[in-house]
Amino acid sequence: MNKLYLLCILTSVLSSSCRQGNPKHYTLMMKQNLPIVKNDSPSKTLVANHWVVFDSLTTKDFSESFKTQLSEKLSEKLCAVLAHQVSGSALIFSLQMGSAIYQINQNNSLLTKAFEITVKDSFAMAQVTLINVFAQTYPVTIAWSSSDFKNPLDIHTSELTHKHVNFYWCDDLPTENIIKNLKPIKTTPKSDKGYKFDVAYYLKVFPDVAIFFEFNDQASKETLDEIQKEVFKFRDTFQTVFVHDMTEHFGYKVISINHNTIDFETYTDKDFEKDLKHFEFLLKNINKNPRINGLAKITFQ
Repeated sequence: MNKLYLLCILTSVLSSSCRQGNPKHYTLMMKQNLPIVKNDSPSKTLVANHWVVFDSLTTKDFSESFKTQLSEKLSEKLCAVLAHQVSGSALIFSLQMGSAIYQINQNNSLLTKAFEITVKDSFAMAQVTLINVFAQTYPVTIAWSSSDFKNPLDIHTSELTHKHVNFYWCDDLPTENIIKNLKPIKTTPKSDKGYKFDVAYYLKVFPDVAIFFEFNDQASKETLDEIQKEVFKFRDTFQTVFVHDMTEHFGYKVISINHNTIDFETYTDKDFEKDLKHFEFLLKNINKNPRINGLAKITFQ
């Protein structure tokens, strides 16, 4: 698994318009442009890969060192602001910078705002778009400053290898709304059901789900084969789902399930309750299978 450890320690001096989080340790795992934040206790700090998509035209003058610092430091602060409030959750985000910002006003009219960098006091500021795993978008403001520059507008075009720049999420970061959409709505500790593993449901993604399997140690081939058999048994029993073969994503073993006759637009609370009961059938069979060992958690997301 590509685990990148971040120590989220925030600077003590922030603009009054910007947001500060609590310093904590987190694990940040990267997949292409999407970081997954999990609440862990790593022992060291490594450099994170890019998770920000920069517009090739409007950001063509940005230095590579600016892009790298922005990516790393905003990742750290997003960890500090969000991850401790959704402990154990997978938080997948991408950030778009340089693209036009689209918003709906009170009259349901679409407003478009071109990308620009402005200056307020000693801070450079810009609106960007934060996107979560459900493709929900949040137009937000970020800011940056540096005592190494007299003009904040010089920062993003300069080589920053030996310069110190602070980056901030500002007060329009809709923390409560983001967390509401990311928290698992249903969790089942193993002790509640007598399972040998914990269970979490991210219900926003139903009816089609990816089932993530986490293990205490390296899973044996027999365990993985038996899990696949149990999922196929689930498919054959209820006959309304299409089951994909097991794959690996972000270091997890994953099986995707697609409902053949239900889509998100017609999915009702009754459908959801029925699916939960069906998945209980799957979980019970996995739990009682003596050839499945070392399973720590199953997550529907």
